[in-house]
Amino acid sequence: MDGRRGLVMTRVDGNDLLTALARNPFLLGTVARVLAVRQAELHDIVAPPGLPALSDALRDRITVAGPLPDDLRRRSLQLLDTLDGGDRLCHGDLHPGNLVGPPRAPTVIDWAGATRGPPVADVARTQLLLREGVVPDEAPPMIRMLAPRLRGLLAARHLNLTRRRRPIDVHLFERWTVVWAAARLAEDVEPEHPAMLRRVRAWSA
Repeated sequence: MDGRRGLVMTRVDGNDLLTALARNPFLLGTVARVLAVRQAELHDIVAPPGLPALSDALRDRITVAGPLPDDLRRRSLQLLDTLDGGDRLCHGDLHPGNLVGPPRAPTVIDWAGATRGPPVADVARTQLLLREGVVPDEAPPMIRMLAPRLRGLLAARHLNLTRRRRPIDVHLFERWTVVWAAARLAEDVEPEHPAMLRRVRAWSA
């Protein structure tokens, strides 16, 4: 337009599912189910070849993660090198806050971190966020109050539903979780640093 490149986007009306859950905690089962279904639908798609490989994106993040000690950085990169890549569409940041619209049929938003990779890796990222992610300050007070209790229930339900649709190799899941924890330290979410470092250290011990 007027000689400038742009990106045409569709407006999505409604609240995200994190807000919906804050207003009605009894939606937890619905949110977990929809999260699992939407994620599985994405993993059925062969990613466009123009998307970066997940392993390359994680390697870049781990390399520049300031809070990660050099010995843990080295071990995390070595672990990443043992993991096979994949060709499926991975969102890279799928959680209730990135599902917007009606609770039973939301739209997936925030695609900046999309990559080509294995489904188990994308599930590991979602589980890490559900279990360890810090609730943002702008989140509704009810969510901040209920988060300690809800996060474990939501994560467990999501993982159980995901396994019903596609088997998950436990050992691969654990390895991808460690790699994601190391990479998460590059995102500068300081309140999460202790939890992420504990996960990496526990694997490297």
